[in-house]
Amino acid sequence: MKNTFNLANPRCLRVLITLFILVCPVWNMGALETSVPDTVPAPAFSLPRGLYEHSFSLSLTCADTAAKLYFTTDGSVPTPDNGSLYKFPLTISSTTPLRVVAVRTDATGQVLTSPVATSTYILLRDVYNQPNNPDGYPVVWGKYAQISGTATADYEMDPELMESVEYKAAVRNSLKELPIVSLVTDRNHLFSEENNELTGGIYIFTGAPTNPVKPGKGWERPASFEYILPGDSGSLQADCGLQLHGGHSRLAEKCPKHSFRLDFQSEYGLPKLPYPLFGTGSTPQVNSFFLRAGFGHTWVHQTEAERAKAIYTRDRWAKETQLKMGHVSGRGGYAHLFINGLYWGLYNPTERVDDDFCKAYLGGKKSEWDVIKVGEPQQVPEATEGTLEAWNALISLADSAAKPAVYRRMLGVRQDGSPDTTVEALLDVDNFIDYMLINYYGSNTDWDNHNWIAIRNRVNPGKGFIFLCWDSEHLLKTVDGNVLDKNNKDKPTYLFQQLKKNPDFLERLTDRIRLHCFNGGALSPEGALATFKSLADPIDNALYAEAARWGDYRRDVHPYTTKGLLYRKEVHYDANRAWMEGSYFPKRTAVFLEQLQGAGLFDLANALEIQHVIPSMDVAVAPQPFKTDVALLFALSATSKVGLAVYDPAGRLVWQAEAGWMPAGRHTWDLSMPELAPGIYVGRLTAAGSQPMTARFKLQKAP
Repeated sequence: MKNTFNLANPRCLRVLITLFILVCPVWNMGALETSVPDTVPAPAFSLPRGLYEHSFSLSLTCADTAAKLYFTTDGSVPTPDNGSLYKFPLTISSTTPLRVVAVRTDATGQVLTSPVATSTYILLRDVYNQPNNPDGYPVVWGKYAQISGTATADYEMDPELMESVEYKAAVRNSLKELPIVSLVTDRNHLFSEENNELTGGIYIFTGAPTNPVKPGKGWERPASFEYILPGDSGSLQADCGLQLHGGHSRLAEKCPKHSFRLDFQSEYGLPKLPYPLFGTGSTPQVNSFFLRAGFGHTWVHQTEAERAKAIYTRDRWAKETQLKMGHVSGRGGYAHLFINGLYWGLYNPTERVDDDFCKAYLGGKKSEWDVIKVGEPQQVPEATEGTLEAWNALISLADSAAKPAVYRRMLGVRQDGSPDTTVEALLDVDNFIDYMLINYYGSNTDWDNHNWIAIRNRVNPGKGFIFLCWDSEHLLKTVDGNVLDKNNKDKPTYLFQQLKKNPDFLERLTDRIRLHCFNGGALSPEGALATFKSLADPIDNALYAEAARWGDYRRDVHPYTTKGLLYRKEVHYDANRAWMEGSYFPKRTAVFLEQLQGAGLFDLANALEIQHVIPSMDVAVAPQPFKTDVALLFALSATSKVGLAVYDPAGRLVWQAEAGWMPAGRHTWDLSMPELAPGIYVGRLTAAGSQPMTARFKLQKAP
């Protein structure tokens, strides 16, 4: 039997509290004790929540045998006036979001109620056959924000795919490989068409970032959160506040699959979720997090150009790369989401970066932290926590960053590089460079007018502002993408453009490029690919379920600007993944280094070859001397982009050519140089790729 933690159950909760007290001495015991009722205990279920193949019988019990049990199966909160009285075991023959409350009248006539217990039972056959008209759900999801019309609701699993026995088996496997998140709430909390801050449905009124912002922004509704681990690994449940999350993905015409924000507050039950939701090294107490639906470069995006490049791991790749570089970043994972028992697709649970996040990972008090983001739709930096005072000071100094004294002031160091205790540091330069390298390497085109976060502790500023990758859905798209010339006022790119005028900054930039782009570093071909595969492998099968849920939306429901296809995992996603692994990552680092060199930010020859980072290779020249035609014979240890530069005795570049990408192995490159005058030259052959190599050799042209 599965191990199940129901956080509404006082006994389970006290066990969990005890465990956390042993390992987490800062646990707020007083706050937790107030959330454990001493009246009627929560009901219990005879079987654990999760996936089931067949119908079964389920019993409900309560330790208070005098209490009556009332239950609902539509997501609403059960009461004696709303729900059914439990009399005998229930037959669970269809997917059931079951909510139960225990009620007893004491000797004084006072009615006592237990916490509501929630347990979702998902029958796989109902997922396969999920219809487009589930009972009680609306046929439209509110009005479009920037075009006329209303959003047609879409609930079904595509019957064209699900009629296949093989595809059903693939969906079955995909649902069993990842955690399941089940959100259960009153249907009206999501789909009420009443435009009211207290009663309106948050899936109807999405708070779209138009000017002015549409209704729904910040609306929060009570909900139950269940987290069900694969296999028999266990589960947990806690109540929370539920909001919509996102920027332009809130616009129904642009994205029907919305993201959510979950907040754990005493108002709903526990003040925090006492579980390390994001794995080893993550905070053991979660205050708030997002369920990212994915918008850019997914199958539901409004443009075919983005749907065609759907890969579902771009944002996580940026954050995981930042973690690999040794910096703080939002952790996350993947899960299948069910809403009131309806399958809603593949989601990315990810940490929310706020003052609570800063305290959890970097220390200090919540009130000490500045958290700087870009607001929508204005796209100007704002302090969502703290103030803009330090940020404005940093930007003001950036105008003069070329001056050594100003640069040192920004970093809070003396001339010898030691900390200057008379000033407060404003910029963690290594973090900033690494953050910029991630976005430059990925050629992030939806940044930095928005989609970035900077944090700093005002009381103990350490090395200064720390930058975190955020909402990076528009990178890793083309091998030759280049955003090195971005320069948005008062944003990270503006800061970089000013700092690059300083020789000390450029020297540090070179050090970080050498660290990350070579020898298995985070941005080397093998390092970047390994990060990608670590994210793509776990969701490879999950895309079968995602395709069945949303792959037909732009073909059958709302084409918007361009009618889509029936997007399939084994056709469209697999092709994109093969390109990423076989072309993008093997080639991108070399192209990126060329771009950096072309922008005057990095000297590949001087910075790497002289320091023996790039090994040499043997090149044979035939004939030697030559008159017009000459052949270079060499061997490559890996697929590489090969080029030749020819210099005269004074060191001037007089001739160059590129052979393009060549596979590993021995090669003969035939060249013709009729324009060269007779004499002796120096040739420099470069092979850029996962194992960069170079060679210098003599070229002698006969009269």
